[in-house]
Amino acid sequence: MAHTIQAVSKYAYSNTLSNNDYAVKLSLWKLNENKSDAKIADINFVYDGQPLPANSFQADLKYAKLFMPEKTFARIIDQLRNEKPLCLVINPPFAFLSTDTLEPVGDGELQQG
Repeated sequence: MAHTIQAVSKYAYSNTLSNNDYAVKLSLWKLNENKSDAKIADINFVYDGQPLPANSFQADLKYAKLFMPEKTFARIIDQLRNEKPLCLVINPPFAFLSTDTLEPVGDGELQQG
């Protein structure tokens, strides 16, 4: 089955302040070889209890429009803020945000200070 793996270099999110179907929109970008940014995903966090629309994917699998429950937003933001490097794996009908290196078991997060 066809899939792509793309390094995530930047993200931005916005909270909905009006009557909208989505609570939060999160966008992910990668850095191209020519040092320009390319959007690789929009993740719409749907209000808890609402049905999730189907994910959609560009034919070349370089972009995904994804839908997730609002309750998963904190977990995704935590991963974006605290893990590096990260990659987006697009494998329709799914997509995954994943560390792209193996970590030793029991390594834990390093404490500063």
